[in-house]
Amino acid sequence: MKTVTLQKVYTVVLALLVALFPFSKALPNILLPLLVVLFVADVRNVDFSKLKQPVVYALYTVMGYLFIKGALRGSLFSEFSVYSKYITILVMPVLFAKVTDYLLIKKVLLAGIVATVVVSIIKSFVYYAAHGNFPFNIGLEVNEILILERPYAGFYAVAGTLLSLHLIPKMPRYRWLLVAAAGLCVFFIVFIAARMSLISLVICLGIYIMFYARMKLFMRLLIAFAGLLLVSGAVFLNKNLYNRLFVDQTMDTTIDYEPRVVIWQCAYDLLHNPDYNPVFGFPSNKVLENEYVDCFAGKITNNETKRAWFIKVKFNSHNQFHDYMLAHGFTGLLLLAGFMLMLLYHVRRNFIYFSIVLSLIFFMAVENIFFRQMGCYIFSIFIALLLINNNQIIDEEDQISSYPFFFKRG
Repeated sequence: MKTVTLQKVYTVVLALLVALFPFSKALPNILLPLLVVLFVADVRNVDFSKLKQPVVYALYTVMGYLFIKGALRGSLFSEFSVYSKYITILVMPVLFAKVTDYLLIKKVLLAGIVATVVVSIIKSFVYYAAHGNFPFNIGLEVNEILILERPYAGFYAVAGTLLSLHLIPKMPRYRWLLVAAAGLCVFFIVFIAARMSLISLVICLGIYIMFYARMKLFMRLLIAFAGLLLVSGAVFLNKNLYNRLFVDQTMDTTIDYEPRVVIWQCAYDLLHNPDYNPVFGFPSNKVLENEYVDCFAGKITNNETKRAWFIKVKFNSHNQFHDYMLAHGFTGLLLLAGFMLMLLYHVRRNFIYFSIVLSLIFFMAVENIFFRQMGCYIFSIFIALLLINNNQIIDEEDQISSYPFFFKRG
């Protein structure tokens, strides 16, 4: 098969994976091995120089530490289902090094995000027709309605908003369609009451006004005021969002409402567990899971139903940094945090890329995203895109019109 044909097939398969992975758990397991085969078949035409960057080395240092520690402690094979999820993170940057049309990948990624949002909204209204309400305040039904669980759907919508804005100067003929896509994603965030996603957008807007926007002070203040006015209106007009942001005054009600209060208290308590090694963490992920269950049993004493629910579900850390701190010690935590900070610096000159990384960090602060295959795919795809096609590559596609005042222009 000719090299050009192989490259086209490779691009199509990667595009399908990027666009459709939220809709099927089986599809990525078919497309990813196929991508690897196509990659190997045309490996001589891969530009591996794209991977020769300190931030890429930092990512593989994090992954290498996990696998080496797992092998030395004997958990690598006994908990292979945990470690196998990291394979996606390992291979995706390498697979993206073969991409020659990053703009196409961005387009299909945005198309997949918009499709996820549209289908989720349709399913929500189908639920409303049957039950007479939208279950976006409290309740497990929300995760059954949405294509992705709420935190994942929220981050996806944030990324969709940012990608839409990113593509406007590259696709000027479709400016208003992209503006509509960004508006739809913002509406979706408010509609499903995704708190951290809304907060992420507000913070990103503040960063843009302070450091990236080339405009007079009056215009900065005007945009900031308009943004806060719109967010305030959305919060007070959306009862579900209001209730998720402003819980009743008592701490007991807050604890009953938000599982993370109990989970994060247990994370702190487990730091003092005799089985915990501050350098390398607990002996295995299974030991950590059991310790969490024991903590839930001892901490939830005034609500037997809630106690039984926590023990049955076996909640994970709901914070990727807590998980690394407990499962892999402060060594793992520092490596992960160091990589994320290096990535922020790596994309610092591009507001959209910087905002995606920052939003990803906020997402990881409320979810243990590596616990799920879906989280690993979301992380690996965005990380690979930002690592390989980033603002350090000096070409027309990635030039930006505004820089933070404290960075010199390249």
